[in-house]
Amino acid sequence: MARLFLLISHTLSPEQINDARISLGVSKIIKFDKELMAKWMNIPPKISDLSEYLAEFREALLSCKAGDFILIQGEFGATYHMVNYAKSIGLKPIYATTAKDSKELIQDGVTKITNNMTRFRGLK
Repeated sequence: MARLFLLISHTLSPEQINDARISLGVSKIIKFDKELMAKWMNIPPKISDLSEYLAEFREALLSCKAGDFILIQGEFGATYHMVNYAKSIGLKPIYATTAKDSKELIQDGVTKITNNMTRFRGLK
C-alpha cells in the first residue's frame, strides 16, 4: 500500500485522515520533522530564488518511494516548485479541496466561518 507524506502547515482533521485511507488507499500517513515543518511554515517573502531554500525539502522527499502520495500546501511558489520536484521523482502530489460553509457565527464580535475538507485531488 502507498504512504501519504505531509508537506503542509497544519494538522489533518480526522475526516481528512479517514478520506486519505479510503479514497487513496494509504496505509501510513507520515509527517516530516518539526524543524523542517517550521521552516516550511516560515518561508521568507524577500527571497528572490527559492532553489537553495528548498534544497532541504527536496532532500527530505528522497525518503519517499515512487508511487507514494504527498500532500503539498503552503506558500504558492514553494508549493509549485515542490509539486514539480515530487512528480519528477515519481511521487503523486495531491491537494485538499474545501467547501466553504456559508453559516457565520458571530461571537464576541468575531465572525467564524467553517471550512470543511471535501476530498483530495491529484495534481497531474
